[in-house]
Order: sequence, then structure tokens, then C-alpha cells
Amino acid sequence: MTSSKSDSSDQTKITAVIPGAFMGLDIPFVPCPEATEEEQAAAGGQLKAEFPWWPLHASFSNYSCLKGLRFQPRSDDVIISTFVKSGTTWTTFIAHLIRSGCDVNFEEISQVVTEITWAHDMGVDVDAPQLWSPRVFKAHLCPSMAVRCHPGARMIYVVREPKDVLCSCWNFFQPKARELWPGTAFANVDDFAASPWWQEMRWVFNGHVWMYISEAWEARHDAATLLVFYEDLKDDPAAQVARMARHMGVHMMDEAMREVVRCSSHEYMLAHASLFDEHWIQRQQEALGRWGSGGHCTPCDKVTANGKAGAHKKALAPATIALMDDLWSRRTGVDTGFGSYGDMLKAFRLEQISAPTQEH
Repeated sequence: MTSSKSDSSDQTKITAVIPGAFMGLDIPFVPCPEATEEEQAAAGGQLKAEFPWWPLHASFSNYSCLKGLRFQPRSDDVIISTFVKSGTTWTTFIAHLIRSGCDVNFEEISQVVTEITWAHDMGVDVDAPQLWSPRVFKAHLCPSMAVRCHPGARMIYVVREPKDVLCSCWNFFQPKARELWPGTAFANVDDFAASPWWQEMRWVFNGHVWMYISEAWEARHDAATLLVFYEDLKDDPAAQVARMARHMGVHMMDEAMREVVRCSSHEYMLAHASLFDEHWIQRQQEALGRWGSGGHCTPCDKVTANGKAGAHKKALAPATIALMDDLWSRRTGVDTGFGSYGDMLKAFRLEQISAPTQEH
């Protein structure tokens, strides 16, 4: 299968941005229908009954989350499900570039790759056709929950050094501390790391980074699964783009591959940071009047000036590094048998060298 736009007869069904042109096409803004008052009132209880592990999200309605978790994908759909701050925006952008032939004529990435549980509050119908094939979605579900909620899709899981995830979480969420961590006053990332807010992390989506990495590792040989290490994306982006394209069922020539690598580089994304800052989500929520109890989503910088693997080496105190190593040993280490994330990464790279043809 080659990357291509969907049949033009389907394009009028696609949710766009606002009345007017989208992606250079005249597609009307037809948001998915609003929930009735009864549906909205019942959504919270239904969420707790069907998905008791799902934490209520302050910026998105219970109905939107419920509808997203109930979404049933097609067999050729691609869902990129990552733990937060593990390369979600980067990998979703790469997937979009692969399927679209590097079409970046959009205002913000959420228009073309939607977070499934946020979709309704943005007016996006997840069951509608998309402009390109395959359809691509993003999620923040640990692998066991991703396949339970959305069986049959092609999954891409991304893992990252947990110490770097910690630093990225701190940098990204700290400005939202009053909303996310009420009654707290963390002095720095080390203070945050020692708190239950990081060590349990029940305030965001489901599970913790330790659970996510363990489950992603366990699922790596499943036929519908592709496991990507963030560090490999940094070290050899061309090889990882090729793996993703094969998994998505998209045939790419070498020139197209090089263009995907160029457009997904840190330099390119930093120079086009507004494509990734979620401002479109806020505008859609405000236009439709759909959001959670904490108010609408606020724009945020997703592409930072750092953008490097191993940032924790300068950011974390020795005691925090020791704490993270201990947490790994007691959680992911027990599950996988690896003494460290670095050991897991080395083992995965050896697997890729010894059995590269096992991937589809």
C-alpha cells in the first residue's frame, strides 16, 4: 500500500477545523453531535463502571473520554499509544508524514492525528474517514488497556529512559501544578520525584511508566505491535521511520524516507513549534463548549529547545538517580529481568540484528 489521500467522496464527511478551507480543501465543519443532557449526566458513572482504572480528566468531559474508550478501530487503523512525555507528538507526526507523503499543510497536529479520548470535545468523529490511509490515532493507554479497549488495530508503543520521562514530565506539567497536584509546592524535579504524585502517578491516564515499559516489552512480538525506543529514534531515525512505514503498510521510496526524516527532525519541529502546541484543541473546545470540570485544554510547548536523550544526567541529583534505579529494580526489573533500561535497550537492539525479518 502506498500513502495516499482517501477517496474524494469521503472527504465531505471529515471533521475539519472551522467553516472554510482545511488542508487546502473546502471541507465544511461538521462536528460530531453533542451529547444529550442525559448522556452527559450518565457518563461519569458509566466510566467508573466500564473503565474503573481511568482517572477523570480535568480538561476533557467524561462523555468524551467514555466515547473514546469505547471506540472500535478498523483492522488497518494505527494507534500510537505512549506513556506521557515519551515521544508521543514526535511519533504521531512521523506516522502522519509517512502516510501523507510529508503533507504539513495543517494548523496543528491534533487536526490530523487525534487523541481518541479527547476527540468528541474537539468535535472530531473518530469513526469518520480521514484524509489519508491508514487512519492514525494517538492514545496514552498502557498496552494491556490499549488492546482491551481498541482490539484489532495496529499498535505502536514508544518507550523512553524513565529518568528522562521524569524530567520531561516535570518541565511540562510543573506550570499546571495547581490543577494537577493541588496542595503541593515542589521546589524542583528531585522534590517531585520523591513525592507520591510521581511514584504513583494516578493523576494522569492509567498506570505508570514502569507498567507501561513492562507491558510494551512483553507485547513486542505480537503481530499487530511495533515497539519503538525513543533513543533509537534519536540515534538512527531513518531505520525507525522504515520500521514504522512497514508496520503501517506504507511503501516508501528512499527519497520519501529522507524527507520524512528531515521534516521530523528536532530542528524542523522546533522551527514549526506552533504545529504541535495544542492551540487548536483549545479553540475547538471553546467554539463547541465542550470541556471537563477544570476548564478547556491550554496551549503548551511540546517541542523544547533541549530535545536530547539523556538529559537527566545533568538535571537529577545523585539521590534521585538512585531512587529511580531502585524503582526500576522493584517494578520493571522484576517483570522483565533487566537490571536497567539501558540493559533492555541493548537486548532489543541485539534482537533487531539477529531477527530483523520477524517484523512486518
